[in-house]
Amino acid sequence: MRKTIARGSEVTTGTGVEDRLAEEVSPAASPSTLDHEVARQRGGRLILAVIAAAVIVVAAVVVMQTVGDETSAPPTIEEPPDVVPPALTEEQRIIAAYRKYDEVDFAAQQTGNPDHPLYSAYLTGPQLQAARDGVRRLRDQGLVMAPPTVNELTVTVESIEGDRAKIRACGVDDAYPVRADTGEPIAPRRLGTALIVGDMVQEHGAWKASYLTRVQQWEGRAGCALE
Repeated sequence: MRKTIARGSEVTTGTGVEDRLAEEVSPAASPSTLDHEVARQRGGRLILAVIAAAVIVVAAVVVMQTVGDETSAPPTIEEPPDVVPPALTEEQRIIAAYRKYDEVDFAAQQTGNPDHPLYSAYLTGPQLQAARDGVRRLRDQGLVMAPPTVNELTVTVESIEGDRAKIRACGVDDAYPVRADTGEPIAPRRLGTALIVGDMVQEHGAWKASYLTRVQQWEGRAGCALE
């Protein structure tokens, strides 16, 4: 691009143009006529030369700006297609539902709220009533459960028959009761392990715990946690 601009700049110097104009003037012309004609031609050609040079310069600037805009534009990045996660199997759905029940039950015990709004989403039948009664007994004693620092849960689906399933859960945690008003513990924090078995049922497409029982428990990490 700079070469085009350089040629346009040479046209505007005037030296070569004036020499050529002098050669083209007829020697028979009178001095006054010659001067007038030379001046007229010289002025007209110089104006055309200046205009041409200006047009070349402007065109070069526009081209440089266009190239600059094109080169400075950020590259177009194509968004990756949406990735659809694979659908869960029935066994995975049952395990996920039991884990949510476990989270909700801990939350209700920590707040002393037997009417936790998510209880009915993951519990039904006898287990819904049993969970609410357990939180109510804690609340009536002025107690809540302190959040555990350890909460490990392993869930196994033993069988699925239509809308009913049998599960086996092994939990390890160190939750303990404290006074609701002061947070004072009424027992030391201890790690414990519990084995729970029970039934899950599907209601309106959602799996819920319907009956659970603790069949065995151990102090520390033991029993089913070591299997």
